[in-house]
Amino acid sequence: MDGRPYIVMEFLTGTDLRGAIDKAQLGDLQNRINIALQAARALGYVHTRNIVHRDIKPENLHIDENGRVRLMDFGIAKAQNFNLTREGFAIGTPYYMAPEQVMGKPVTPAADVYAFGIVLYEMLTGLKPVTGETVESLFYLILHQQLNMEPLQQSGAPPELINLVQRCAAKKVEERPANFEAVIADLEGILR
Repeated sequence: MDGRPYIVMEFLTGTDLRGAIDKAQLGDLQNRINIALQAARALGYVHTRNIVHRDIKPENLHIDENGRVRLMDFGIAKAQNFNLTREGFAIGTPYYMAPEQVMGKPVTPAADVYAFGIVLYEMLTGLKPVTGETVESLFYLILHQQLNMEPLQQSGAPPELINLVQRCAAKKVEERPANFEAVIADLEGILR
């Protein structure tokens, strides 16, 4: 404007997913699955553009008054085949980091699938599935301890949804859904 660059951003109303989880405002199971489905579609689209978000967490998903979900904060997103960080350097929010991120290995869309599984767990239970006193203890748990699925079972989530969370949050990349198209298909099937 007047010869100066500027940024135009949408003014968002509503809350981020963290606020909705903390205030128990996610509604019933169907509404939670709808929120997850919108997030999965957004991530699927981002991946078709060869971008890995690398920081999927409740604070980076926004829900407006109409229930529309937006994926936010691409501050550490990485275009595939573009190296901003070197191998051996972990970047992301510790609670949601995939094992390969913790190890500083190259990050692929599978890391977003992992983080999505952790966020879905939290949406269904209100609990972080991985907690620790230090970053080192968190990283150890991410690398070596399987998620406790009991809170998911107690939440009343159907077995198909629990299975999806478990597969998304698998320690080994090859045990996770191959992409968000597979996650979306599962979520749509659960809704039906």
